[in-house]
Amino acid sequence: MFATLIAAALCTLLLAALGPWAYSRARAPSRAISLERRGPATGPRTPGVLRIATYNIAHLRGQPEDNWAPTDEERDRRASDIAALLRELDADVVVLNEVDFDASWSGRVDAAAMLAERAGYPLVLRQRSLDVCVGWLCWRFGNAVLSRVELADAALIDLPELSPWETALAGKKRGALVTLALPSGPVRLAAVHLCHRSEEVRTASAAMLAPLADTSAPLIVAGDLNAAPRSFPKAEHTRDGWSAFRIFDERFQRRPAGDVPGASDLTYPTAAPDRVLDWILIPKEISFTSYRVMPSPHSDHVPVVADLLVVPGGGT
Repeated sequence: MFATLIAAALCTLLLAALGPWAYSRARAPSRAISLERRGPATGPRTPGVLRIATYNIAHLRGQPEDNWAPTDEERDRRASDIAALLRELDADVVVLNEVDFDASWSGRVDAAAMLAERAGYPLVLRQRSLDVCVGWLCWRFGNAVLSRVELADAALIDLPELSPWETALAGKKRGALVTLALPSGPVRLAAVHLCHRSEEVRTASAAMLAPLADTSAPLIVAGDLNAAPRSFPKAEHTRDGWSAFRIFDERFQRRPAGDVPGASDLTYPTAAPDRVLDWILIPKEISFTSYRVMPSPHSDHVPVVADLLVVPGGGT
């Protein structure tokens, strides 16, 4: 009798854990990407110029490595600080990485909605990379695009995986492809966060992203790429000597250009930056008019912001 009760209890616990997991994984594909309109799009602040920023906000945890460490009050204060920074940057479009949409470690808040409301962005594109619940604990996070520019044709970028088992159990890093409806014509944006554990996977991701630049609408790639050219500090390469930037540099312009970045170009870690992980890559038909790495203590990455000339025929 006792053994039967123990077995029943174990089955109940297993069901309580695996039921939410199975439900969350079954629904994940239909919730992988969504666009919310909180108000009307207003377009770029400066005609012919697109200001774009990218920022890995580290789940609103700040610089510590433990996502569970901050209190709800600390996360809320950090969200307000990041929103104030976004208002200061005054970008038309912002790419955010490590954004929690419904994660237990951040109080199950929607960080994209919080930042859009507090920073004044009417359009919010959410792209979930991980979407899983086990029992009462949930992890739903990924990338987001906040925009004043009209967005259209949002689609999921299904990047290469590190492990098929990991992907099946919880998800993997993915990206979002969306069209920016600019007065000068459409420009596409790939908002991505590449694998942090394997240059092989990052190089395969670059090989997948690069052909997207061959269509009629110019393509911008922005986000935490976890990669850099081989001559940059802390850069990695594959076993056969390739790197993601060997592919990216064939199709895109970048800042910092050249073989060696300056101290002010480094984006990670915030406390003592020693490498470049966060990038805004642009096609040949668009040009940089400014590019800045902005010191900020609110994450373990610092934000990057660029002004891009996107008038018809702007060129390089």
